[in-house]
Amino acid sequence: MATKSKIDEYTKLLESYKKKIRSLLRNEPDLQYHGKEWSARINSMYKSTISKKNTPPDIWEKYSTTTPFDTLIVRKGKQK
Repeated sequence: MATKSKIDEYTKLLESYKKKIRSLLRNEPDLQYHGKEWSARINSMYKSTISKKNTPPDIWEKYSTTTPFDTLIVRKGKQK
């Protein structure tokens, strides 16, 4: 039980850090920050929910949905 409690505590702490970093990066022109030791950036990505491979093109255009989402990348050292 104590382990699950610690995991929940660290997960909550990690989510709060991610929220703060995202908030700060949204104020940056390129959604990225490069410092001496750390760098962070937000990548915008999109997800489609039906398989285009098995769907006729007219149905794909009509019924596919695209969901945008952001990913946060934080690395030690400079990003390329």
